[in-house]
Amino acid sequence: MAGAILDLALFPLNSVLYPGGQIALHIFEPRYRLMIGRCIEENLPFGVVLIREGQEVGEPATPYEVGTVASISQHTKKPDGRYDLTALGLERFRVLTILQERPYLVARVQLEPDTVSPAHELGLRADEVHGLFDAYVERLREMSNGKLDAIETPADPEALAWFVAATLPIAMAEKQALLEQPSTVARLSAEAELLRRELTFLRFGALSVEDRNHLMTRPRSLN
Repeated sequence: MAGAILDLALFPLNSVLYPGGQIALHIFEPRYRLMIGRCIEENLPFGVVLIREGQEVGEPATPYEVGTVASISQHTKKPDGRYDLTALGLERFRVLTILQERPYLVARVQLEPDTVSPAHELGLRADEVHGLFDAYVERLREMSNGKLDAIETPADPEALAWFVAATLPIAMAEKQALLEQPSTVARLSAEAELLRRELTFLRFGALSVEDRNHLMTRPRSLN
């Protein structure tokens, strides 16, 4: 429900999860085994948040305030208590206050859906991003001697915005900024600027960002 407030266990990661996306996790730390075990037993979601300061393992990390509600879609519990699971991104949220820091973070959060975008502007921005993204992929294909397969993009503007955000091999802070954009139009506009920048890099033969995330392999986070 838009604007709803709920208490949510948080999983700080060095990765950004978007609504409609999925993430694969290996859970081995005792605190997160406890958290995930409770989520599974009580059929509860948890929140994925990018780490602003700290590490995935060890002392509690400081997360960004905006994250994504995640629902466990598949899980396997190993004999030693570890879990392998896949979670799906549902809705964006903003942390209002931290309620608990140990053994794992629990926060009071408010769901924060995108504001509605005008249909005409959505279409214009989506067409722009489609064109730029296709040009970007084609340039990467040329630079990799055809090692990168063709990538089909969603037709729906909202799905396109989340797809490009998840696929673009950019810094995590930039991925977080895309998550925090207030609307699909704003997100597509930001992606158009990023794609123009990336195309400029590629025109000069630069790959970087771990060779464009090994030719746009989607990130998967482990803990």
